[in-house]
Amino acid sequence: MPKIGRYILAQFDEEGVIVYQAYRPAIGHFAATHGYFGGDHFSLNRMSWIKPNFLWMMYRSGWGQKEGQEVVLAVKIKREAFDIILTNAVWSTYNLIVPSETIYPVTDVKVVAQLQISGDAILLPNGNTNE
Repeated sequence: MPKIGRYILAQFDEEGVIVYQAYRPAIGHFAATHGYFGGDHFSLNRMSWIKPNFLWMMYRSGWGQKEGQEVVLAVKIKREAFDIILTNAVWSTYNLIVPSETIYPVTDVKVVAQLQISGDAILLPNGNTNE
């Protein structure tokens, strides 16, 4: 792992990047069964956190025990789409690396962008973080 700077650790190939998302059972089971997101409970208006680190997603979802986060799926996003997500995202908290004119209070983020970047630590297999 790099010792300094911002970086993303993810499983990827020339086609795409694997990210993980936690869902309520109705959504997760539908997607796993049908190979796409849909069904009565799925909504494109739902806030969804994607994480490229499986252990971090498991930790954030309470190891699949938090209500509404019981099913964790690996989702392959096309590389071009992943790059667009990063290009159009804003930081969810103040970040010294990003010029101040691009920083918005978290309460205003939904007005400015529908995508937020969260600078999470890397969760290691032993339960420690890289910070």
